[in-house]
Amino acid sequence: MSNLLALIAVCLLLAGSTRAQTTSPIDPSLAPAEIAELTKQAYFWGAQQAGFYELRFLFTQVEGASAYRGINRIAQSRRLFSARERFATTPNSSTLYAGGMFDVSREPVVVLTSRVEDESRYWSVMAQDPYAHYFFLIGSPATGNEAQRHLIVGPDWRGRLPEGFRGSEIVRATSSSFVATLRVAVTPGDERDVAAGLALMDGFAMLPLSLWLENGRQPMPLEKQPKRKGSYASFPRMAEITDLAKTMQATDYLQLVSLVVNDATITKRSDSVAEADVLRRLARLGLREGAAFDPALLTEVQKAAVEEGYRLGRQEARARFEKSLIDANGAFGPRANPSGRGRTA
Repeated sequence: MSNLLALIAVCLLLAGSTRAQTTSPIDPSLAPAEIAELTKQAYFWGAQQAGFYELRFLFTQVEGASAYRGINRIAQSRRLFSARERFATTPNSSTLYAGGMFDVSREPVVVLTSRVEDESRYWSVMAQDPYAHYFFLIGSPATGNEAQRHLIVGPDWRGRLPEGFRGSEIVRATSSSFVATLRVAVTPGDERDVAAGLALMDGFAMLPLSLWLENGRQPMPLEKQPKRKGSYASFPRMAEITDLAKTMQATDYLQLVSLVVNDATITKRSDSVAEADVLRRLARLGLREGAAFDPALLTEVQKAAVEEGYRLGRQEARARFEKSLIDANGAFGPRANPSGRGRTA
């Protein structure tokens, strides 16, 4: 009898699974206009987090790509960028960069810097969570130029801290997943100054606590640090989304938001009433914990409504952005803008 009951339970489970795989994730009672509105809300809630998720995929899961560096490991750019290169923002042409994606859900990360002798040089290390909130900043404008050591622990991490770290050197991250960036200002065209900036970069290390302890509590050279591939959930088209603004489709976006909602390492804002309210509404769109968003299951009417909501969200975001811009041309009098058309030649 117990075997029969078990067999019935398995059959019911499989039947439920089959239904879940053949039914649209969107609440069937939603009208097209409601689907479009919820898609627009999803755009405004999750654009930053979705961009983070895609960037982490490129940095930690696409082996062989130029951006690949693995999880919990930085990569250095040992040359200055030009004005033609674009990333999330336009990089400075007078700044050397190093950075990577980190996950402190299982263990902390150690941050180490050597003393910077040039008191006039700008340098900083910043860590930013998926919501674009900076929770960690050290460097010349904040903590000075002495050699420094910090430990970044996850928001939910519990464990034994290594000896020797002062309370002020221990930072609890606002999310288990985050991006960290080292910036070093140099003088373009001055080879000696660029070389000094690269030496400063080489004196920076950011690595998992276990690696630091294994190496005798000393920095481990970057070339000796293993490239560990990330194992975060993904979907096939993620490798084709090379530019979030140009190649991402509306259904790609909702799939990314679904992955964000279901990723425990992207720590949600549990103290945010506004976020909780948005997530409750987005659940009707199929964006909820424990559910995968499969665009292949949408009806043609639902797809059209999603595309319209995505278009409206991007359109409104662009309008808000342009409205926030300040036209500095002409700020210093009519001679700075003789044409009077808003731009100087």
